[in-house]
Amino acid sequence: MSRVRNSRWLAVSVGLLIADQASKAWVRTLPYDAPLRVLPILNIVRSANDGISFSLLQSSTEAHRWPLIGLSAAAIVVLLGWVNRVWPPRRLLLAGLALIIGGAAGNMLDRIAHGAVTDFIEFHLGTWSFAIFNFADSGISLGVGLMMLESLIRKPSVAATRQ
Repeated sequence: MSRVRNSRWLAVSVGLLIADQASKAWVRTLPYDAPLRVLPILNIVRSANDGISFSLLQSSTEAHRWPLIGLSAAAIVVLLGWVNRVWPPRRLLLAGLALIIGGAAGNMLDRIAHGAVTDFIEFHLGTWSFAIFNFADSGISLGVGLMMLESLIRKPSVAATRQ
């Protein structure tokens, strides 16, 4: 049996998954429509999103629940394979992949167990409110950002310059 490369990065995925699920479990004890003010620009607001990012694909039916779960599972498998193929290790890329994997797993578990993703972090200025999101969403966004940064600062490999 061959060793899985970069498996230590999966601790980042697991850490995000645990923090995400623990925070959502706590938030699910709060009533809907009763914001908790944390800072003048930050509230904790219990919300359920059966769609995807920024409430796209919201529906009153479960028609897209299982396809979204399948898509999340497929993405996780592909990203796990990518983590294993990165050699030599590139920290920004691996951190980005690990965060995306943990975030995707957290939101997928919500869909499986609760039929929708629990969101609760709300930044606002006065009456204007940014989208309500969670730690999994934050991990995915940060992960994509790290991967973009990696692609901007990475020097092309020798193999890439010979093509």
